[in-house]
Amino acid sequence: MAGGRPARGEAPAFGAKLSELRQSQGLSQAALAKILETTQPMVEYYERRAKNPGIEFAIKIAAIFGVTTDELLGVANSESENVGRKSKLDHYVDQVKRLPEAEQQYVIKFLEQVIERQR
Repeated sequence: MAGGRPARGEAPAFGAKLSELRQSQGLSQAALAKILETTQPMVEYYERRAKNPGIEFAIKIAAIFGVTTDELLGVANSESENVGRKSKLDHYVDQVKRLPEAEQQYVIKFLEQVIERQR
Protein backbone atom coordinates (compact mmCIF):
# COMPACT_ATOMS: atom_id res chain seq x y z
CA MET A 1 0.00 0.00 0.00
CA ALA A 2 1.43 3.37 -0.91
CA GLY A 3 1.64 6.04 1.74
CA GLY A 4 0.53 5.64 5.30
CA ARG A 5 2.54 4.77 8.34
CA PRO A 6 4.88 1.77 8.01
CA ALA A 7 3.92 -1.38 9.90
CA ARG A 8 5.54 -1.87 13.30
CA GLY A 9 6.75 -5.43 13.48
CA GLU A 10 4.96 -8.36 11.94
CA ALA A 11 1.23 -8.43 11.34
CA PRO A 12 -0.81 -10.70 13.60
CA ALA A 13 -1.46 -14.20 12.17
CA PHE A 14 -5.02 -13.28 11.22
CA GLY A 15 -3.92 -10.12 9.43
CA ALA A 16 -1.14 -11.88 7.55
CA LYS A 17 -3.57 -14.58 6.38
CA LEU A 18 -6.18 -11.99 5.38
CA SER A 19 -3.60 -10.08 3.37
CA GLU A 20 -2.37 -13.29 1.71
CA LEU A 21 -5.90 -14.35 0.74
CA ARG A 22 -6.79 -10.88 -0.54
CA GLN A 23 -3.67 -10.66 -2.67
CA SER A 24 -4.09 -14.22 -4.00
CA GLN A 25 -7.43 -13.12 -5.43
CA GLY A 26 -5.93 -9.97 -6.93
CA LEU A 27 -7.96 -7.70 -4.68
CA SER A 28 -6.79 -4.36 -3.36
CA GLN A 29 -7.68 -3.32 0.17
CA ALA A 30 -10.21 -0.91 -1.34
CA ALA A 31 -11.82 -3.65 -3.44
CA LEU A 32 -12.12 -5.95 -0.42
CA ALA A 33 -13.55 -3.07 1.59
CA LYS A 34 -16.25 -2.63 -1.04
CA ILE A 35 -17.15 -6.34 -0.88
CA LEU A 36 -17.27 -6.13 2.93
CA GLU A 37 -19.22 -2.86 2.82
CA THR A 38 -16.60 -1.17 4.96
CA THR A 39 -13.66 1.18 4.39
CA GLN A 40 -10.12 0.60 3.15
CA PRO A 41 -8.65 1.86 6.46
CA MET A 42 -10.71 -0.79 8.25
CA VAL A 43 -9.28 -3.54 6.01
CA GLU A 44 -5.81 -2.14 6.68
CA TYR A 45 -6.51 -2.26 10.41
CA TYR A 46 -7.51 -5.93 10.22
CA GLU A 47 -4.44 -6.77 8.14
CA ARG A 48 -1.86 -4.88 10.20
CA ARG A 49 -3.08 -4.52 13.77
CA ALA A 50 -6.15 -6.55 14.75
CA LYS A 51 -5.24 -9.61 16.79
CA ASN A 52 -8.75 -10.86 17.51
CA PRO A 53 -11.34 -10.18 14.82
CA GLY A 54 -15.00 -10.45 15.73
CA ILE A 55 -16.53 -13.83 14.95
CA GLU A 56 -19.00 -12.35 12.46
CA PHE A 57 -16.15 -10.67 10.60
CA ALA A 58 -14.07 -13.86 10.59
CA ILE A 59 -17.01 -15.91 9.28
CA LYS A 60 -17.69 -13.34 6.55
CA ILE A 61 -14.03 -13.28 5.45
CA ALA A 62 -13.82 -17.09 5.48
CA ALA A 63 -16.93 -17.30 3.29
CA ILE A 64 -15.62 -14.71 0.83
CA PHE A 65 -12.34 -16.55 0.35
CA GLY A 66 -13.68 -20.09 0.64
CA VAL A 67 -11.56 -21.09 3.61
CA THR A 68 -12.42 -22.33 7.07
CA THR A 69 -12.35 -20.00 10.02
CA ASP A 70 -9.69 -22.30 11.51
CA GLU A 71 -7.44 -21.70 8.52
CA LEU A 72 -8.15 -17.99 8.60
CA LEU A 73 -7.25 -17.79 12.27
CA GLY A 74 -4.13 -19.90 11.83
CA VAL A 75 -5.27 -23.06 13.62
CA ALA A 76 -5.74 -25.37 10.62
CA ASN A 77 -3.32 -28.25 10.23
CA SER A 78 -1.05 -28.42 7.21
CA GLU A 79 -3.00 -31.29 5.57
CA SER A 80 -6.09 -29.12 5.20
CA GLU A 81 -4.22 -26.01 4.11
CA ASN A 82 -5.47 -26.07 0.51
CA VAL A 83 -8.90 -27.56 1.22
CA GLY A 84 -11.70 -25.13 0.53
CA ARG A 85 -9.74 -22.64 -1.55
CA LYS A 86 -11.91 -20.99 -4.12
CA SER A 87 -10.98 -20.89 -7.74
CA LYS A 88 -11.02 -17.63 -9.64
CA LEU A 89 -14.31 -18.73 -11.21
CA ASP A 90 -15.83 -19.33 -7.77
CA HIS A 91 -14.71 -15.86 -6.75
CA TYR A 92 -16.51 -14.37 -9.76
CA VAL A 93 -19.63 -16.42 -9.08
CA ASP A 94 -19.72 -14.97 -5.57
CA GLN A 95 -19.43 -11.47 -7.00
CA VAL A 96 -22.23 -12.15 -9.51
CA LYS A 97 -24.45 -13.33 -6.64
CA ARG A 98 -24.13 -9.87 -5.12
CA LEU A 99 -25.33 -8.13 -8.29
CA PRO A 100 -28.92 -6.96 -8.74
CA GLU A 101 -31.21 -9.63 -10.25
CA ALA A 102 -31.33 -7.98 -13.71
CA GLU A 103 -27.53 -7.93 -13.95
CA GLN A 104 -27.33 -11.54 -12.75
CA GLN A 105 -29.70 -12.53 -15.56
CA TYR A 106 -27.50 -10.69 -18.08
CA VAL A 107 -24.44 -12.64 -16.91
CA ILE A 108 -26.38 -15.93 -17.00
CA LYS A 109 -27.55 -15.31 -20.58
CA PHE A 110 -23.99 -14.49 -21.64
CA LEU A 111 -22.67 -17.68 -20.04
CA GLU A 112 -25.41 -19.74 -21.66
CA GLN A 113 -24.41 -18.38 -25.06
CA VAL A 114 -20.74 -19.17 -24.49
CA ILE A 115 -21.50 -22.69 -23.29
CA GLU A 116 -23.92 -23.33 -26.15
CA ARG A 117 -21.15 -22.51 -28.66
CA GLN A 118 -19.04 -25.27 -27.14
CA ARG A 119 -21.65 -27.99 -27.75
